[in-house]
Amino acid sequence: MWRTHPVEVLFNSGTTHSFISARLVKTLRLVSTSRHSQLNIALANEKVANYLELFIDCLILIHGHDFLADLYKFQLIEFDIILGMDQLCKHQAHIDCLKWKVTFTGPKGERVVHREKPLEGGVRLITAFNAHKLLSRGREGFLCNVLETKAPKPSLKDIPIVQGFLDMFLEEILGML
Repeated sequence: MWRTHPVEVLFNSGTTHSFISARLVKTLRLVSTSRHSQLNIALANEKVANYLELFIDCLILIHGHDFLADLYKFQLIEFDIILGMDQLCKHQAHIDCLKWKVTFTGPKGERVVHREKPLEGGVRLITAFNAHKLLSRGREGFLCNVLETKAPKPSLKDIPIVQGFLDMFLEEILGML
C-alpha cells in the first residue's frame, strides 16, 4: 500500500533495482527528488534504456509497517511497484516460494510477513475484452490452437455423407486416413 492507495507490488529477486510505474507517479502526483541518478538497464529485447527520475525514500506500507524505498520511474503495465534486490536486501527480505510468502525485517527489527494465495486452477483466464485492452497497451499476446492428440484417428465411417458409399472407396484411400 502506498500511504492510503492500494498498489500491486512484485517482489522480484531477478532485478537489481526497484521501480515505480509512470502511471502511479501521475496518479499520486509525485515529484522526483532533486537528486538525479542515471540508471542504464539492459532489457529483454537487448535494448538499453536510460532512467533518470529517482524517487528517494518512498513510503510503502506493508501490513501496517512503514518501509522506505528508492524507486526509479519506469513504464510498468501490470504492476505499480517492483521491489528488486536493492530493497529486498535493505529490508532483509526472505522469499519462500513454496509457502507463497515474503518475510521482511521492519524498521524496528520486527518480522513482517506477506502471504499471497496461489491462483486457483493453475491457469488464469481473461475475457476477450481484457485481452484487447492489454494488447492495446503494448502487451504481448499469443493465440494457441490446442488439439487432443490421444483421440482415435478419424475413419471414413465417421463421415455421415460417406457412410452410404463405403464400398466405392479403394483400400489404398482407406489406408491414407
